Amino acid sequence: MEPGFVTASDLAEVLEELIKREPIFHRPEFGTTRSAFESMTDTGFGEVGASGRRYSCENVIDTLVERHSKPHADVWSASEFQCSELAPDVYLLTYRLLQDRVRLTRRATIWRRVEGAWKIVYHQGTVVGPELEDPAMRKLVSSGSPFEPRIGFSRAVRVGNVLAVSGTAPIAADGGVACPGDVHGQTRRCLEIIAKAIADAGLSLETVVRTRIMLTDMSAWEAAARAHGEFFASIRPANTFVEVKGFINREWLVEVEADCVAED
Repeated sequence: MEPGFVTASDLAEVLEELIKREPIFHRPEFGTTRSAFESMTDTGFGEVGASGRRYSCENVIDTLVERHSKPHADVWSASEFQCSELAPDVYLLTYRLLQDRVRLTRRATIWRRVEGAWKIVYHQGTVVGPELEDPAMRKLVSSGSPFEPRIGFSRAVRVGNVLAVSGTAPIAADGGVACPGDVHGQTRRCLEIIAKAIADAGLSLETVVRTRIMLTDMSAWEAAARAHGEFFASIRPANTFVEVKGFINREWLVEVEADCVAED
């Protein structure tokens, strides 16, 4: 914590609101599209990166759009938040950010409140130094699904040696439905997405200890089981089949979940 810098008690609510929005551009619940990033930034927004280089608003947003156009792991831990008021409805927020388990920076963001909405005026990062990995750090893995920012979830979450993979639907690479009407093909697609998420979290299929297969029609269980066996015949995790009424998209016939435990 900065010496002598303590948030005044009357700024507690402001501090709470801003913590929910930091680190900036790493909160998918506020949107990951160009229009979403533009709505977050104030007129004249600028940034000075940890390298000391200055970036324009256009450059920052172009980089963000490119980053979120493909699946990526976003590993960070933020702490030591403090807030001060610079002017009416203008606030400085500072905090410590640990990224990728080793890169430690001190961050400062100037926020403006405009008609109840928060806008980022300026942001700067300063490298503090490397830090040893925190084994309990929370790692979020995205698959690029449009439902992730809308619902507010991650494809997978890793904490220490435990990884939980969300219910995974048969979404094709183009965002449509994979293998319409084909339970075997849809199950394979679910498992392909899960395998990618597990790899992005730094684990392998061999660490899977439980899978759950949810079907809209249990009479098709053998087709789903065949696909499951193609991935897990030699691994043989605990498994459950469940029949459900339906999914978000009625063309989805199956969803799959998985849990992993890595070796210590």
